[in-house]
Amino acid sequence: MVEDECHNVSDTMVHILRINDTVAPVVNGTLAEVEVEGCSYDALGEYPIATTWSQLSGASYATGISLTEACTAPDDLEVRCLETQSGTCPTVVTRKYVLEDGCGNISDTLVHILRFDDQTNPYFTQIISNQVLVSENCVFVMPNLTDTIRRYIADNCTETENILIEQSIAAATVLTETQTVTITITDACNHSHDTTLTVEVPQLLTIAVMQGDTAVCDGASVTLPTEVNGGVAPYTYEWTP
Repeated sequence: MVEDECHNVSDTMVHILRINDTVAPVVNGTLAEVEVEGCSYDALGEYPIATTWSQLSGASYATGISLTEACTAPDDLEVRCLETQSGTCPTVVTRKYVLEDGCGNISDTLVHILRFDDQTNPYFTQIISNQVLVSENCVFVMPNLTDTIRRYIADNCTETENILIEQSIAAATVLTETQTVTITITDACNHSHDTTLTVEVPQLLTIAVMQGDTAVCDGASVTLPTEVNGGVAPYTYEWTP
């Protein structure tokens, strides 16, 4: 207000000034992508979502970022993150960070990409024995080895019942001789491992009887030496006089 020489006072004149921060925080640089081996989100345990600037800027993947902010102290900034997941083998985790200062100014989005993936092949828990075929009519066919093989396989991520088992000779194929079969096991991320085993087709059973004792007494036991080939041991014998 203004007063003249006669002490007359003017009305009050008001002057309002406002101080306001209208500049958003600026994050310079990028966050390095992260790749880890694992079966689930838990594999990212070393890389939690940052909730403060100190956590974000101090992370091992953030060596190249810096902050420009005029008014709000770095750790007084609100750090927000939107996280999404997509895909399998690998699963991609996308984190989108923004920083908000004390005046509500929001930074541009800072994107961080993380991936976790199964990188380990399934495996056989022990050596699988060769298979000897048995037939009642002398026709030998390749068996389906799935149930036999499943007892001896494992994987770090895929459940045993979900591991794909393939054999190089299809089940029900007629075999006329011993064959080597390749067994391939494949997990949910398409990692494979194989082994081989022998499927044995027995040779035709033959028996040769050699001459035994030439003179025997009535009721006495007699030994008749034999030579057996082929078939599948152990053998049983039946003599018909």
